[in-house]
Amino acid sequence: KLSNEVDKMEKLLEKKSNVTMVKISLDSCHNIIMKNNEKFYKKGSVAIVNAADAKFNTEASGFNSQVKAFVADKNGTSGYNWNNLREISTSKYSDRIRISSFKDGYILHLVGLQMNELQKLQLKIEDVDEYLIGLYLNGLAEIEKLIPKGNVLMFCDFKYLYAISGFDCDGVRFSKTEFTLRTKLACFTAVNRYKGRLKIVLNLL
Repeated sequence: KLSNEVDKMEKLLEKKSNVTMVKISLDSCHNIIMKNNEKFYKKGSVAIVNAADAKFNTEASGFNSQVKAFVADKNGTSGYNWNNLREISTSKYSDRIRISSFKDGYILHLVGLQMNELQKLQLKIEDVDEYLIGLYLNGLAEIEKLIPKGNVLMFCDFKYLYAISGFDCDGVRFSKTEFTLRTKLACFTAVNRYKGRLKIVLNLL
């Protein structure tokens, strides 16, 4: 059922005028052409969504390291730190959102949910979707304040490799497959619900 919902949401997104879906490496994002034949990479109007770790440093592995490599020669990092990293004062997600800058735009650092966090956050497995949708929408709203008609590249990284299953706040056991599908559905649903002026490129690589 969840996989069907993901497929339906993906089809909805394909029809949205402000959403372009691609499969491309970050290094090649200069080549992305959005709907209406617009170039994605416009200097000063670009944001990249990073899958950050809880410490928001540059040394985290996975997609974080790709973002670091991409902006390292674009004044995006300094030692182990992202340049001009700043907090966002949203009450619920303040520990999960930061924004840094590089010479062509901004990086939106989002700390997603890990499977072992549901008990601490008092979340049921079926609540994961809405929690993450809120995280994405809060992050996009902050980027829109900085580049009101900018372009955002979202890499939806759904690889949770360190656990096979987990337990939610009620002690209900859930599988890695269910958790991964819910995070993917949350990403797609957030983009579908977004009503602002940003143009979004969703990378499905």
